[in-house]
Amino acid sequence: MAMWATKSYPTSYVEKIQKHFEQQLSEFQTFSTDKKLEATFFENATIALEYAFVHRMRTVEGKNGNPLNELRMLAQSFLANDGIFTEDTLYKYAAEKSVLGYRYGEVIQLSAEDFELLLRRVIEEILVKFPE
Repeated sequence: MAMWATKSYPTSYVEKIQKHFEQQLSEFQTFSTDKKLEATFFENATIALEYAFVHRMRTVEGKNGNPLNELRMLAQSFLANDGIFTEDTLYKYAAEKSVLGYRYGEVIQLSAEDFELLLRRVIEEILVKFPE
């Protein structure tokens, strides 16, 4: 599915992505209690979730520190800053209003519960801002 500068996502695509990540989350919770593995697993899941919606138009996404902005910032922090939560001046991010509450300079260590919350909020935001 090629999507450049996406203004909308088919509901079926969003549901497929949601189901995919919910299944991975469930399988992880069933088969692992390793905290180090948990952080690594959900770091990679966060990057993959960002990739699933990477072509969303920023003008539609907004810049008010919403869950989609937070997802971009988390993925970028993992990929470019060794998992240190890093400011992106494009967004008006406020930790106290965010999904996970990370502050700039903190090491990101996502738990299964963190990812579950992030996934839910990202999917909600996609469905509202990028309807079919």
